[in-house]
Amino acid sequence: EKNEKFWEKCRILFEIACLLHDCGHSPFSHTLEFHYEKTHMQGPGSDSLKNKLLEFLPSPEFKNDFNLQGAPHERMSALVMCSEFGNSIDELIKEYGLENVDDTSNKEFVARMIIGCKYSNESKTNQLKNCFIELLNSNSIDVDSLDYIIRDSKMSGIDNMAVDVERLLGSLTLVEVTEFNKASFRDVTIDTNIIDGHLEPIQNHGKRNSCTIKAKLQGTFKMSNSSGSMSGFLDFESNMKVLNEPKIISTEGYVLINGSKGSSFRQTSNTNNVIAYGSLDQKLEYDESTYLNAQTDMNIVGELHCQSCDFSSTFVRGTINGNFTGKLLGSASQFPPSLRPITKFQLGFHKSSLSVIQNVIIARNFEYQWIYTHHKVVYSANYLIIELLRKSIKYLLLKDQESNEQESKLGPDDVISSVFSWKRMISDNKFPEIYSVFGMNFLRPTDVDIMSIFKKAYTQLIENEDFDNETFKLLNEYYSRRYRKSLWKSYAEFNIFFADFSTEQKIRIFELIQKNSINGISEKYGYFSDEWEQMFKTSGMSNVVWVTGDSKLKSLNPDETYILFKNSGFTYRTISSKNDIKTVGPLNLFYIYYEPIDGFTDIKTENILSFIRDKLSEK
Repeated sequence: EKNEKFWEKCRILFEIACLLHDCGHSPFSHTLEFHYEKTHMQGPGSDSLKNKLLEFLPSPEFKNDFNLQGAPHERMSALVMCSEFGNSIDELIKEYGLENVDDTSNKEFVARMIIGCKYSNESKTNQLKNCFIELLNSNSIDVDSLDYIIRDSKMSGIDNMAVDVERLLGSLTLVEVTEFNKASFRDVTIDTNIIDGHLEPIQNHGKRNSCTIKAKLQGTFKMSNSSGSMSGFLDFESNMKVLNEPKIISTEGYVLINGSKGSSFRQTSNTNNVIAYGSLDQKLEYDESTYLNAQTDMNIVGELHCQSCDFSSTFVRGTINGNFTGKLLGSASQFPPSLRPITKFQLGFHKSSLSVIQNVIIARNFEYQWIYTHHKVVYSANYLIIELLRKSIKYLLLKDQESNEQESKLGPDDVISSVFSWKRMISDNKFPEIYSVFGMNFLRPTDVDIMSIFKKAYTQLIENEDFDNETFKLLNEYYSRRYRKSLWKSYAEFNIFFADFSTEQKIRIFELIQKNSINGISEKYGYFSDEWEQMFKTSGMSNVVWVTGDSKLKSLNPDETYILFKNSGFTYRTISSKNDIKTVGPLNLFYIYYEPIDGFTDIKTENILSFIRDKLSEK
């Protein structure tokens, strides 16, 4: 139905959500927001950020749907919105004469958009509201990510890929999705994408035959549970990640599969990530240890028999037999009513925006690898600011205790918990509570408040001439910007440093480091054990700390980004080349920072690598 008042109300509330989605941000952007939940979730239940948000949004529907969606700062933003702006939002909607358009809470809808919490009750109205939620906070392209991609590029001085925002937003549309629940498909013809689908055999007189697909398949799927066969033309085009140990032998550019030789195939050294090019035009016999438990991303033309198939994002053109549960892109009108299909709406983009979407992916991947994981950014955001805050507070509490000649019952965690409490951000009265400690007042903390803690500790350390104090050394780094050096300065240098190690070994190295270290107050960094520290000293390094380079920002999901193309819906994976959908996954990147020891002209890297090899060989 065309309801102008409904759309107008959604527009106003969406714009409000966009304006307020970061109003609860912690000081130093994402660096310190973990304190919002880390401290309060450990305290009394009534003091937690989650429970306070539920007080403002008490509907059973929200309580059922809310499962800590969103980042901590987004949950704080939703809370601030409810407390500080909730009444103003209701008054504004009333001024526009839209208060009776629907009976749902304005605050709840705005909060859901901010944190990305969809309605599980998928009425037609809620389906449309879920599209607005996706437009601000989703696993695909949303206006929040468009904002920071463009802004971060500009503010960092990097000449990144241009993004035509007007064209992208102008292409927004609704895509129809049909859902099935154990529908009996008997030679049902489809020509569309399967999303999160599961196919299993139909029972005939108590017997379970294999389910079949006579079709062209392109995308990601998994065959499981039993042996099967495929006849026809098999064309591998991209990566295939084998979930268990495969029976594959690579020789002279060929792949042998249980004795059947393929032509013009190439395989990487890692058998768990096979890259194959070419085709097989003969019938292939599979057993369970070969491909039936393989996660694949390839094109298949032919007839597929299996005991069950799972499809995460697969384009199918042909016929299907079996009991099907999952989603097909497109309207339910093309399927027999006996299958009991349900049509729903989801957010999508018109094909005219494909080039812009590709630019967004390129720009996002670039920023992940070269800005968010830059060695100085990682050092400051994942280590220095976090460690300085706790050390500075600890020092100030100690000096305050000495000057007052009384034992303080406060520790650093108590102060941090109070400074970052929702009580500093909102209040049931007119203003939030002011928190006072060591002569400083805190109310809605900002970067300046945290920097004031640093400066007060720094000046007291200088006055007391505590120059050998660890806190002074760290503060001196902060103010002088003469940071510790890193063994490598980028993901590229990281790979060069560990060139003799496989990807799995690099992951194991970091696991070893974490196991043999003393963590700081965050899981993002830690200090090495005595054995490792001694090895670093003999290599020319002191005061060594490891810091993870993991970036927690979102990446586009090609299986959840829908494109309307010639009146049909497709996933972005289906209609794009493999090069277009290179999304950034975990880089498994960490840095090692150190101070060079006088007398060493160069760091003895071979000494470090030899030590690590010995550690990896230990049981």
